[in-house]
Amino acid sequence: MEYTHTDGKVKGQPDLKTRDYLNIFPTLYLGFTPSERHALSLEGTIRLNRPHFSQLSPYPLYENQYSTIAGRKTCAPRSRAHSPSATPSTAR
Repeated sequence: MEYTHTDGKVKGQPDLKTRDYLNIFPTLYLGFTPSERHALSLEGTIRLNRPHFSQLSPYPLYENQYSTIAGRKTCAPRSRAHSPSATPSTAR
């Protein structure tokens, strides 16, 4: 579980949007052994992809005289599910 509070400030610019959110990242693992020689497992997780700060700030960041970077203040972390995987195994 993760609670996030962000508050962006840039000197000479209006304050950026404050964000508060709670994320839950469950992990599931199930194992089953139907016999001494065989075992089955099933697992799955949920992860979070975070944007870099430069992707969040709508104000330009000047890299040099020819290029600038400006993000979107509406950009937010995105969760992604790791596909469940099933693994059979056989003892020899």
